[in-house]
Amino acid sequence: MSTLVRSRAEFVPGLSRRAVEDLSALKEEPQWMRERRLEAWRRYEELPGPSGQEEEWRRTDLSLLRMDDALPYAASPLYGQVPSEWPRSLRSLAPGDGGLAGSLVQHESETIMDVLDEELASYGVVWCGLDRAVREHPDLVQRYLLSREVPGPHEKFVALHAALLSGGSFLYVPRDLDVTLPLRSTVTMSAPGLAVFPHTVVVAEAGSRVTLIEEHFSEEAEESAFSAALTEIHAGEGASVRYVHIQRWGQGVHNLNFLRSFQERGSSVTTIVVGLGGRVSKGHVEAFLNGEEATSKMLGVFLPGDSQHFDYVTLQDHVGPRSVSELLYKAAVKDRARSLYYGVTRVRKSARQSSAYQESRNLLLDEGAKADATPVLEIEAFDVVRCGHGATVGPVDEEQLFYMMCRGLPERDAERMIVEGFFQQVLERMPGESVRDRVTEAVQQKLAA
Repeated sequence: MSTLVRSRAEFVPGLSRRAVEDLSALKEEPQWMRERRLEAWRRYEELPGPSGQEEEWRRTDLSLLRMDDALPYAASPLYGQVPSEWPRSLRSLAPGDGGLAGSLVQHESETIMDVLDEELASYGVVWCGLDRAVREHPDLVQRYLLSREVPGPHEKFVALHAALLSGGSFLYVPRDLDVTLPLRSTVTMSAPGLAVFPHTVVVAEAGSRVTLIEEHFSEEAEESAFSAALTEIHAGEGASVRYVHIQRWGQGVHNLNFLRSFQERGSSVTTIVVGLGGRVSKGHVEAFLNGEEATSKMLGVFLPGDSQHFDYVTLQDHVGPRSVSELLYKAAVKDRARSLYYGVTRVRKSARQSSAYQESRNLLLDEGAKADATPVLEIEAFDVVRCGHGATVGPVDEEQLFYMMCRGLPERDAERMIVEGFFQQVLERMPGESVRDRVTEAVQQKLAA
């Protein structure tokens, strides 16, 4: 376990330049990091942000994402404790029987544990909290942390995140190294009114292979909280990265999440997004296929219920020739919840002979449930191999449900089996049986609620 820096300050509610300065001072950051934060805050104040008229923003009430009175930072009361002293819900996150190459746990706004296999460390793998990486690996962090701008109406929220980011993880895999076991990062919070800004950076050098599983969750709480997370994946030539994000925030959490992958020649990146919790979840998942023959697979499973509001936007951006992307997002919507999907496949003139497909499938489990899917193609190249999309929204097949109930299954069990079958196409592509079982169990628990 690494040596962690202990927080020594208390913050009051309110997101401000003073909070940014105090946060940087608290972490004893180098001047370059402090300057980056202040520049990001300046951009946040100057940028107009979404108007609500943009296609990717017009279906979500922006007032739901207000966080002016949020607490910008909270130290963890678990800092310095051994995992056996943690709350029962967190003890399973401690290093176990060797099924992981590394583990990291963030509670509230700070890292309370990060562990990496010693052999991997000797090979040059870097795996630690981002705060520690800033101090111990400044050259790597400066090179990759938010190094590529992605203009758009969401840029204001990205600037806010950059100004107040705290926690998250940094993973660096050297050239041609195959990390066979996955790494796991967990972010959890319980402080009322807290806003967390975890930032994850994955750097896979040429020819390397790695899998990262990241989970965000919290206990149920009546008071609202906020999460603004950003993950960026940099895949070098011929590198292979698998990334799983499991979101199980409590019902009081408003969630804004960005996931971006930047891919060089011949690289392969698979992202799997699982959305289960939160009151409002607004996600942006973007793949930039810059290199020739880069491959992207984007998979998603979503199960909003009660009055939850899920809104996901995706971008498959083909720049390099002969690049390939595949997207499959599936949502099963319960109660009075709403699921929204807006996806753009963009094939630029330079991306000749590329192939892309985009598919959104939505299953309505109750009369009050709603789902919308809007796939968009922007084709500039004249010689694509394949470029298409598909979208469906519909209720549970009554005949199928009736058939299963006639054979003795209660309606709830029959519906659960139908939903699990609906998700199976994505679940079977989870990296490892333990991850697949964890996601399946979480889906079952929500269906039973």
